[in-house]
Amino acid sequence: MKRLLVLLAMCLSCSTAAAIPIQYNATLSGDTPAYGQVSALEVVNGTWLAEYFRFYTDGAQQVSITGTRLESTYDMAFWVLSGEFEDTNEFGLLFDMSDASFVSFHDDEIAHAGPFGDPQFIGVLAPGWYTVAVTNFASTGHGGRDWMFDFMLNAGGLVSPAPTVNIVPEPAGLSLLGAALVGLVLARRKRKA
Repeated sequence: MKRLLVLLAMCLSCSTAAAIPIQYNATLSGDTPAYGQVSALEVVNGTWLAEYFRFYTDGAQQVSITGTRLESTYDMAFWVLSGEFEDTNEFGLLFDMSDASFVSFHDDEIAHAGPFGDPQFIGVLAPGWYTVAVTNFASTGHGGRDWMFDFMLNAGGLVSPAPTVNIVPEPAGLSLLGAALVGLVLARRKRKA
């Protein structure tokens, strides 16, 4: 029994150790393009390496996300996932279509001369935050650049800037504040008398 528990603990620690923390490069808006750089196709700890961007939509209009590769040898692709994430354990290891957060995959929607096209998403999404995971679909390294590829993302139809959290006082908090004010007024009157 002890061996089984030790083995289970080892498996759980291995799966947690495989998680890659997510750092968002930028929050997409309709105002400015976002730029990034991605390495040659690589899978680390069972997770496809990607560069992450986020955006917010209020669900009222059509959203478009267009990727533009800045090098002809780069095969740019991206996934759209619902939500924001801390690490790669929060969604499938390879952006799996069976995950609840999976929205869509995009590659070669815009044709170009040469071997690869550019990805583009167009659609209406439910209100909320979304993640764009930009990857390298099939290109390999090329000389002099350490196998890195530059790209640009343009977004349209997004809420810009994204909404901030408004703190709304709870009724109990308002009651407490009111009671404190009444107490101060009564204490002042008592002092005068």
